[in-house]
Amino acid sequence: MKPEQAFWKLLKDHVPGDKERIENMAGEGIPDVTAAWNGVDYWLELKVCHNTKKEVDPATLCRDTQLIWHTRRGRHGSLIFVVVRYRFAIILYQWVKYAVYEKVVLAKYNGNGYDWGVLESALKAIFYNRKGEF
Repeated sequence: MKPEQAFWKLLKDHVPGDKERIENMAGEGIPDVTAAWNGVDYWLELKVCHNTKKEVDPATLCRDTQLIWHTRRGRHGSLIFVVVRYRFAIILYQWVKYAVYEKVVLAKYNGNGYDWGVLESALKAIFYNRKGEF
């Protein structure tokens, strides 16, 4: 199993809503996962980074075609996230503009697994904010 496939298997039960992993037959640059929750559609780009000590800029983990796709859709209001699995944490980043992603939350690895609640809560807060339903 490829690293991103294994990551998706680990992550999928902790991402809210109806979600589907898209194989790259769909087109170049399209994120790995399309999802919807409570009336909000969103996209997840999955990355696995083997750096054991520190974070890296998520834009450096994306191919140019991915950066372009994120920008094309992001400019039209799509919610696009890059989710990076490190050995020490899973970090959720949100697209801001071309090659710029804002860190949303870090779910630490505690020896028994990741702090999934913090990841799911962060996503739901963004979705509620998007719909104006606080």
